[in-house]
Amino acid sequence: MAIRGTKPKPRPKPPAALPERAFSPGSLSAVAPPEAAPRGARLHVWNSVPGLSSGVASTEGDNLEIAVSAEMYQKGGSVWFRALVDGEAAEPSDVMFKTGSVKFDGVRSFTFVKKAVKAGQHLVEIQWRTGTAAKIRDRTLTAYSDSPFIGRDHLAVATAPSGPDIEKKNSTYENIPGMAATLNAPVQGTLAVTFSAEASASSGELMVRALLDGSAFGATTFCEGGDPNRGGTRSFTFTKSPVSAGTHEVKLQWKSTRGTCRLGDRTMAVSAAHNSAQNTAAVTTSSARILKQAGVWTDLQSVPVTALDPVSTLAVTFSADVHSDNGRLFLRVLVDSEPASPGDVTLIQGGTKWRAASHSFIVKNLHAGRHQITVQGMVDPSTRALVRHPSTRALWKRRSGSDFVQPFLGMTPLVRTYRMLVIGFDPIRPGHDRPPFAMIKATFEGAGIVISDPGATLAAARGPGAFDEGPNVRAWLAENSGGVARLGEVRYVGCLDQGWYVAPPARQGNWYWDTGAFEQMWKDALAAADADVNFHSYDTDHNNVLETDDLLVAIVRPQSGPYGTLRQTTAVLDGEPAPLTVPVLDLYLSARPEGFLSGVGVSCHELMHLIGGTVDMYGSCPAISAGYYSIMDAHWRATHLDPFEKMKNGMVQPTAVELTTQQTATVTLPSVERHRQILLLYDVAHAASEYFIIENRFPGIPPFKNYDAPLGQGAVVVWQIFEDRNLVETAVVCQGDPRFIRRRAVLT
Repeated sequence: MAIRGTKPKPRPKPPAALPERAFSPGSLSAVAPPEAAPRGARLHVWNSVPGLSSGVASTEGDNLEIAVSAEMYQKGGSVWFRALVDGEAAEPSDVMFKTGSVKFDGVRSFTFVKKAVKAGQHLVEIQWRTGTAAKIRDRTLTAYSDSPFIGRDHLAVATAPSGPDIEKKNSTYENIPGMAATLNAPVQGTLAVTFSAEASASSGELMVRALLDGSAFGATTFCEGGDPNRGGTRSFTFTKSPVSAGTHEVKLQWKSTRGTCRLGDRTMAVSAAHNSAQNTAAVTTSSARILKQAGVWTDLQSVPVTALDPVSTLAVTFSADVHSDNGRLFLRVLVDSEPASPGDVTLIQGGTKWRAASHSFIVKNLHAGRHQITVQGMVDPSTRALVRHPSTRALWKRRSGSDFVQPFLGMTPLVRTYRMLVIGFDPIRPGHDRPPFAMIKATFEGAGIVISDPGATLAAARGPGAFDEGPNVRAWLAENSGGVARLGEVRYVGCLDQGWYVAPPARQGNWYWDTGAFEQMWKDALAAADADVNFHSYDTDHNNVLETDDLLVAIVRPQSGPYGTLRQTTAVLDGEPAPLTVPVLDLYLSARPEGFLSGVGVSCHELMHLIGGTVDMYGSCPAISAGYYSIMDAHWRATHLDPFEKMKNGMVQPTAVELTTQQTATVTLPSVERHRQILLLYDVAHAASEYFIIENRFPGIPPFKNYDAPLGQGAVVVWQIFEDRNLVETAVVCQGDPRFIRRRAVLT
């Protein structure tokens, strides 16, 4: 493979990010966090559902189908969900995911949609909000992007305007307002229609069916009255195969067998795909399957798939009408006899009223060839569960680079703007002069002054939005992330000239260093700022912890040579009895101009620990040190973050190249600093555990230099990535690295 790095002309217009459509239409990204104990929600604020975020690659005009399914725990009150796409809410803006007094009754699911997105990579995040204790256990996010009118496979979406619930009181099927779409199928294939809604019934059954060109197919008891304490969202996927090529009209209809039925926020996603990308199974009979043999997995449905691409991502969604007279009905999906992720879920627990239940399972790195999908159910002892109208949809797409843009260790692709508080605190050590306030502000925000580096690498350097006001944390973050992470309001206390907070008299000088009582120093700094700052006003969920989306706290001490760490302490503040936990950017900044750039670098390094979950690269493996090619290895020159940690934080778009069948290719790779594009190379047999990242590091040309200016002429850089810890432990070099290994090689 030949790789041609490009040198940008001064201030060119950035091209759109490269979509990945060389092999198959559509893009599918899927996430199922490792199975673990339930995770609790923060109260009264929108915040991320742990592990449910991902990149997804789109072409111009694509629609997005964003499906979330999860085991939910909550008793009393409600828990709301929403999907963000690049930081903005998809449709609908939010839904009541679970409500009622039954703490746990199985899974909830909902499909959010977004129409006509721009070309490039989009970051999808699921958030939740609740006023009462809520927890989540096994959960899955799938993000499917495809065109409504271009290519072999099509995706149409529909959503109804949010507003008062609509009601149905008669037993005649009628169209559900807003749930209609026209779709063109270029080739014969399969059809999947996913309906999601907030639903309730006062009595009787709320029935839903799908229509294809006026002919009904499929039906479900979406919910049944008489059990109001198991409320929330429901989803069901109607499937049909084969569907002929041509233009089709799809609608959803509903009826009430008796009483009053209600629908709130609702969506419909319709995918028509060739059998090499989507396959389905449905049972038309309305007779129920009875499961009552405890501890025995029973086959419910089976679907064959044939994957043509060397490596695919597979999402299998099972839907059915279900009820249980007592305990739990478990669900799992086997692919070639191996469990998909999660290994199993509690589809329902208790409840003798019918309701629709749905959950998605995923498989990464599905190899080309024929595969057999089997959906199975199992019940608890003394439990009799009924399953009716089962439906299985299998959707698979070639694994894209954006499907690697997902949480890893503490790194998560999120769009965020952060607030920061900078506290100046002087222990009054001899020989360590206070930096002037202008220099401190310039470190974080720039201030219209340029403090040059004695090495002259940045003396004349400036770039678009980066060095116009001198190197600074805000501009560094903007250039590295492309706006995914932003530094917003910055407040300064105790660091104005002649207005520094100082250590108590008994602890001035080198006392903290002589005693090793550095945490006491952080507590003293917070106590000094207590009179000027209401710290608890930033604690938006009142959990006595300052989260990163509440406030970032930087404590700055004067020191001749810049230094920094990330720490945490607790302190009694604002007269509140409960201690407040405060993560601390523990920074030491120099008054010397020659130390300014290093001060910016160490501040950015520690900031990325806090907001990006990045890990230190220095010390663990000197033989393959990245040096200035990652600020997480060497921070003194404030160069860029490495591409792996950028990728896992959603700051770059990878284009995946599969090497097993790829013979030769010439790839033009623009500079990562301006265009935020990288190549991800993987072998079919190792995609889950080991791959390579290639980036073009180009520092720009005067007067349009960027933060990689200290790299000189730049280079095309190859990184070897090990995500599998077992491989790290057995690697020839740097055994025992607890995280992963990144190897650098410069190509001439």
